[in-house]
Amino acid sequence: MTRVGSTRDLVAAGGFREARGIRFLAGADGTARFFLELFADPDHPAFRPREAWASLLSALPPGWGLRILVVAWPDPAGRRAFREAVRGWPGRADLRAELLDFLETDPPPLRRRTLLEVAVPPAALPEAAAFLEGAMALLIPYGIRAIRLPEEEVVALARQILHPRLEGGG
Repeated sequence: MTRVGSTRDLVAAGGFREARGIRFLAGADGTARFFLELFADPDHPAFRPREAWASLLSALPPGWGLRILVVAWPDPAGRRAFREAVRGWPGRADLRAELLDFLETDPPPLRRRTLLEVAVPPAALPEAAAFLEGAMALLIPYGIRAIRLPEEEVVALARQILHPRLEGGG
């Protein structure tokens, strides 16, 4: 049994595997782990996150696990765009060079991301793809959009918040 809030299964995962045409992270406990990123639209006329979670939890089959991760994720895109704009500024080259040096050495700003981890027992793997598609569709009427987190971002997640020296995704 996984403790609430435990990250051991993700850090000690057995790499990415494929079964029945679906790729997943193999958990240390034998589960198949899938990750979705959630996007909320608070302007949606029916934005109701509590009802969305209740619907999702009631749809979760027995023996499956669900964990919500709210992480601070580096967001270098805005910094990159600003750096390109600074390069084109007229004026003193020495001040521009100092600012560019600062932008190169200062860590990128962070943005909040909400991720959903679904742990599927090995025997239920054939049902996983249908459940994930259904879960993504289930959240839409409540003003929440979910997309599958790409494999390279799952590796980045493990590296960023759980194990900084984790090697690439197998």
